[in-house]
Amino acid sequence: MANNKKMPIDNLIKQLRIDNQPFQTVLKLCHFHTERLNQYFTHGETFPIHMEVSLTNKCNQKCPWCLNKNIRNGPHTPEFLNIASLSRFLRDYKKLGGKSITWSGGGEPTCHPNFNVALRKCNDVGLQQALITNGTFNDDALLSISENIIWVRFSIDTIDKMKYLNLKGTDIDIAMNNITNLIYLRNKKKYPKIGVNFNISYMNIDEIDKIIEYFNKLGVDYIQFRPMLWTPFSNSFLKYEWSNNSIDLFLDLLEGIIFKKINNCSKLIKIIVSKDKFSDLKKQSYGREYKYCSYHHFVSILNSNGDICTCMFHLYDDRFSFGNINKESLQNIWNGAKRKNVLRTIESKGIDFNDCQVCCKGQEINKFIDTIKNNGNEIDLNNMIPINKDWVGDYDADFL
Repeated sequence: MANNKKMPIDNLIKQLRIDNQPFQTVLKLCHFHTERLNQYFTHGETFPIHMEVSLTNKCNQKCPWCLNKNIRNGPHTPEFLNIASLSRFLRDYKKLGGKSITWSGGGEPTCHPNFNVALRKCNDVGLQQALITNGTFNDDALLSISENIIWVRFSIDTIDKMKYLNLKGTDIDIAMNNITNLIYLRNKKKYPKIGVNFNISYMNIDEIDKIIEYFNKLGVDYIQFRPMLWTPFSNSFLKYEWSNNSIDLFLDLLEGIIFKKINNCSKLIKIIVSKDKFSDLKKQSYGREYKYCSYHHFVSILNSNGDICTCMFHLYDDRFSFGNINKESLQNIWNGAKRKNVLRTIESKGIDFNDCQVCCKGQEINKFIDTIKNNGNEIDLNNMIPINKDWVGDYDADFL
């Protein structure tokens, strides 16, 4: 990429509010994977740095805001990713330049009967692994997570026992015991990094003080607070709950509590607030000023039925499926006619974002790519602002 004309980097940061990204996705892409960006802008595509893998569409909880609730309530029976196909896929993915895997959903990854086998096979080929889980796994899975996973994020959402049971349908003590035991194992060897996530709404906003106090004492590495989001297939009250005033009031409340904790605690764990998502919720477009989705060039999805897909929200939708690893190799899928046809459709017609998750995981990368594409001056990616080394160690630079 030529660097003779450069957009002032401060303007780009201000425009995209990169400083508000809790895990600095765009900065990691720029600092650690500039060659993929150059390849994308030169050739129109690149190979994914990161892959999210849905091992199963089965879940043992019933969260009402679940991104994939429509899958389990629809015609799709519980299914599990074929381990032999997964093993071939992992070898191919590594050989083609893949860096990392996050086991997510879809469903709950640890519900797969061969979850531990999948982690070992991934470790054997040299791919870094992360896990997003509800924490309701057994002791065998706990040991496998401790031995193979770089970071794990537990989806908790409330620490009220009855509220947790009513919302999720399981006992909160199972997840809490697993977090406690994993912390004990982590303290022996310094990983995995352990985080807990809370999707926030008026349902649990009164718990914030107690949540911080509880997990600070327990010893996780971080707590994340992000807005509880709705989906196009759901007539959730959440769509009407997040007004600009309610977002501002919530952020003021949260920052006030955090400020008080900083002043009153001798040691405080990291507290992450997804300000990028709160900021986008205040916009009529929900921050989707971009026309095209480019995220799948850098992060793609392997679904539990074997499909390679553009994103986790459009599982089981043939319009967004590149091919299936049960039928052909990853290399053939990536270079094949079906993927090219999908890309041609996406790039010529775009995507109706009304059918997409608001404030989706790929949004910040999509904003960034769109800004570069539509700006007359090229940007010197090597002169991005310094990345927050406190958050991005060598072990999670490849997780976007």
